[in-house]
Amino acid sequence: MSRILFFGATINQVVNADEYLKALALDVATGNWDSYAYNKNNYYLYHNLETSQFDFIAYDADNTFGVNWDNIDWATRNCLDWTNHSLNLPLAQKLLAVPTFFNKYKFYLDSVARYIINPDSVFPHIETLKQLITPAAIADTFRCLDYHYTITDFTNSFDLAAGDHIHYGIKPFLTARKQAILNQLNSSGVNDLSNISSTIMVAPNPTYDNIFIQRPVEANSTAYGYIVDISGRTIKEFTLNKNENYKKLSLSGLKSGMYILNIQSADRNYHTKFIKK
Repeated sequence: MSRILFFGATINQVVNADEYLKALALDVATGNWDSYAYNKNNYYLYHNLETSQFDFIAYDADNTFGVNWDNIDWATRNCLDWTNHSLNLPLAQKLLAVPTFFNKYKFYLDSVARYIINPDSVFPHIETLKQLITPAAIADTFRCLDYHYTITDFTNSFDLAAGDHIHYGIKPFLTARKQAILNQLNSSGVNDLSNISSTIMVAPNPTYDNIFIQRPVEANSTAYGYIVDISGRTIKEFTLNKNENYKKLSLSGLKSGMYILNIQSADRNYHTKFIKK
């Protein structure tokens, strides 16, 4: 057995690789370069005694959304070659060298690009957060010390670059990043994702108002979907038409808690769990 295959077969005995790949996809999608996979920074490994695995925990994600100190355009950087080759980053580099893990990473990244940083889903949430934090931004006396930012700069930063090391507004960055990721994945033959996952995916999870459902593209028949609560009661029903592999579903009226999403079709059945906040 080659070293790569041996690593792929045994790494989950030590590290929760799947969860790390999700964290990596989020870093790449948001341009968070000051993290493990590019700068070997801002992370912990937590030994989970219940699973005997190490869980990856990221923190301090302030160098995101186009913040740039090294003359790199993080909105267009190749998502298939993200890591810093000048550093030894074994967790990221060795995981991505295993085809199974690389395919999972691409699947998670595709899901984040389509659903999490999609302007239709994230921009309303950004506006909500903007309104929430504006009073604190106005009251912040440290805001003016380093780069002399004004409240006008704060207000404009959601749509316009602030200059210096800030090369994008938040919304333009996410718009450009989403398109770049999908273009880069499609050019590598991952546009249909048929070889990446055979399970139903929901995002975001946990969620608040809506979930985006993705079933494998090989599921090419009309499907019946339903959501049940933890007591087994059917709460919501819907239909996925033939070749409809993506669907936005409103969770209006659902109470906070854990639910099970089920999809039944002629070719197979799928189910997964999600949390409504």
